[in-house]
Amino acid sequence: MTIGQIGALTTTQLDGLVRIQLRALTTTQIDALAATQIAGLIASQIANLTVTEIAALTATQFNALSAGQIGALTRTQIADLTATQFTSLTAAQLGGLTTTQIAALTTDELQILTTDQIAALNGTQIDAFTATQLNSLTAAQIAALQAAVT
Repeated sequence: MTIGQIGALTTTQLDGLVRIQLRALTTTQIDALAATQIAGLIASQIANLTVTEIAALTATQFNALSAGQIGALTRTQIADLTATQFTSLTAAQLGGLTTTQIAALTTDELQILTTDQIAALNGTQIDAFTATQLNSLTAAQIAALQAAVT
């Protein structure tokens, strides 16, 4: 498909794309999707995107992802988020992270999170932290965690 054809796809048409079709999209084609088109993808479609396709999302496209779409990301997809994508996660998007996703975050990924992002986590998510994860947090992040649970 041409860039123009990709940009002209409706949400209904995009909803019809299956795994093999989604994975065949080039990064140029991904870049041609409007934020509204990205926001219209169902969670299972997000989970079927390749890590290269996820990494190719622009800031506007990435910010259009819902909490449900973020919750559908696989461990591999989360591990390959760029630092910019990771730090741009909104409070609403962070709310979509499952306890399994939280528990699987590396210490490097956790250290990228801002104190505002840490403070946006809910009690269930905080309970999912492992001892290793908690020990890796900075003093400022720990303070933000304490503020989040009080």
